[in-house]
Amino acid sequence: MRRFTLALGALTLITCAQTVSAQRRLTGIVTESGTGQPVDAASITVPGTTIGTHTGDDGRFALTIPSGPQTVRVRRIGYRLQDIAVTADQGDIRVAMVRDVLQLEAQIITGAVTSVARANAANDVAQVTGTDLNRAPTPTLENALQAKIAGATVTTNSGAPGGGAQFRIRGASSILGNSDPLIVVDGVIVSNQVIEPGTNSVLQAIRNTSEASDQDNGTNRLADLNENEIESVQVLKSAAASAIYGSMATNGVVLITTKRGHQGATQFNITQRVGTNQVMRLLGSRHFTNATLKDVVGATQANKYCPTDPCPYYDYQKELYGQTGLAYETSLSLTGGTDVTKYFVSANDKGDPGTMINTNARRQDMRLNIDQAFGTKWTANASASIFRSQTARGISNNDNTFTSPLYAFGYTPAVVDLRQTQNGHPIDNLLLASLFGTGSNPFQTISAVKNNEDVWRQLGSAQIRYSAFTSQSQSLAFSAIGGFDRFDSDGETYSPNYLQFEPDDGFPGTAVQAEALSRQYNGQVNAVHTYTPNDVRFIGWLTTLTSAAGLQYEDRALNQYERACNR
Repeated sequence: MRRFTLALGALTLITCAQTVSAQRRLTGIVTESGTGQPVDAASITVPGTTIGTHTGDDGRFALTIPSGPQTVRVRRIGYRLQDIAVTADQGDIRVAMVRDVLQLEAQIITGAVTSVARANAANDVAQVTGTDLNRAPTPTLENALQAKIAGATVTTNSGAPGGGAQFRIRGASSILGNSDPLIVVDGVIVSNQVIEPGTNSVLQAIRNTSEASDQDNGTNRLADLNENEIESVQVLKSAAASAIYGSMATNGVVLITTKRGHQGATQFNITQRVGTNQVMRLLGSRHFTNATLKDVVGATQANKYCPTDPCPYYDYQKELYGQTGLAYETSLSLTGGTDVTKYFVSANDKGDPGTMINTNARRQDMRLNIDQAFGTKWTANASASIFRSQTARGISNNDNTFTSPLYAFGYTPAVVDLRQTQNGHPIDNLLLASLFGTGSNPFQTISAVKNNEDVWRQLGSAQIRYSAFTSQSQSLAFSAIGGFDRFDSDGETYSPNYLQFEPDDGFPGTAVQAEALSRQYNGQVNAVHTYTPNDVRFIGWLTTLTSAAGLQYEDRALNQYERACNR
């Protein structure tokens, strides 16, 4: 699918002579008012120019500014903006920032190149910082956003390790239509597609077909992103976002900004997390006597499996879901730079063993973000990342073949040890078969069925900005941004023929190969004019007027292939 958009705004052109002035060096430190603690990652800019930098972990900064009296703007998410007047002979400043409890001065991104203070935003915008996202480890980014955005609904679509979640901002907009929000990472529209693995061929949740269904326990691709690399997340809840991003934005937009480099000495950070997963609450099974078991399975089966009271009891759920393997996450980052070049490099390796036997997930990724200034008029930045996500999700969703563990356990009295083996495999569930003519042993099923997915993903973007004109009250800038998102998914489902629910037809079982290749490209060119009146007649009702004009291009394609060899 290709989309070409022309966006026009009231663009004011100014013709004026611009003088070239000498430059000087300015240093300083930014601290928190009241505590004196250094404020890191605060942006230091000269309004009306492309000059800017960020504070380091020690709150210090250095940048080159034009000579003569200047105004330096200091901004940090969670603090009130400050404009500091710098005299012509001043070379060092100290700034004490005050907490912005209501975050009314936080800058809200309204497009690829424009922003507005949250207090002046015409629509509801939620903002979550990277610090808030990483207060506690979570399986995926959607889980980290849960309960942090008012009105948003996060519903886990799989309890399997590495499983994603459904993220809804404005509710389902139609019965058949897509209600997912648009995801934008560093200006790139990315895919949140779910590629179903094709387990319906085994489960038969939709009978008499081998086609994939939405009950196949698929994982959405937002789960690939690493929350440790995110600086902030902004959520545009209003359908007004479609004026910027088109009809895809009618369900809201999630704008993700990744971390950037900071000026200062190179800093190396490493974070290591280890732990275990444990099921906190099990449903349990009924304890039987010979008499009560006869009421369920009849006298013959009751006397076979429970000849004397009390009947034996086997905690099926505790055995199947009692795995407590070591979970880990290793995160590395490298950041630093000068006043003209800044960089951020990170790598992450996360392993998550499931509580159910033979289930696990692993996510690996690397990222490089670079910011470069060319004089005082040209700036550029680029981002590149690569991800690999591997999952073994097992079988756990709806079915019509008695293959889902809790479904089989619910109809099997816990009086027989289903962990027993025969010919190297767990035994058939003959008790369930005697009741319904068919059935399965979950220990047999989960130990043999494969439901694996391997995803490689590449994500990149680049932006260049040119400041054509700046003055005390007006500025005109041009920018171009482009990016791509590409992933290929390889899914494999296999159910061998010796499993109890597989028919004895001489075939080797059921196998499904599900592959997908997705690519998305988008680009924009924009011109932005900003007018800040100095006339006292305007002050009070007009603070800043921003006009923009631009072109936007998008190209999306998804190729899917699925082949099932049934029984």
